[in-house]
Amino acid sequence: MEKAQPNEKLAKWRDIVSPVFLSIWPLDVELRTSASTFKLVQILLATGNAFPEAAEAVIPFIRSEVPHQHTGVFAISRADDVIYSSSPEKVLDLLVAVVGDAPAGSAYDLDKALDRLQSHAPQLAATRKFQKLLSLSA
Repeated sequence: MEKAQPNEKLAKWRDIVSPVFLSIWPLDVELRTSASTFKLVQILLATGNAFPEAAEAVIPFIRSEVPHQHTGVFAISRADDVIYSSSPEKVLDLLVAVVGDAPAGSAYDLDKALDRLQSHAPQLAATRKFQKLLSLSA
């Protein structure tokens, strides 16, 4: 996905990555761990304009990261603008999945991700999900 041109990302997701991902990703709940979260985030952030569709498939497999090791949040905070603009709601869902019930202040750059999210979709700032994350970013 990272090497695909921006105009090829949606087709590459639909034709290659999604079918392979959905057929091989562990379906056993015990094999879904927080250790795989960062790789899943990387996959999502490489999808470009296919992000909304890819997020639907990938987010259910994400488990919250270990507190103070939120490399996924850091990566999301620095994602290409197309990720935030294509589906701010899915970015919020992704952040919720990655952060989970982490202690306040343990998710590095969560505040930056929330600022970017709010600039793309101000209406999301009033949601419970956003407010919960905002309380954890302090």
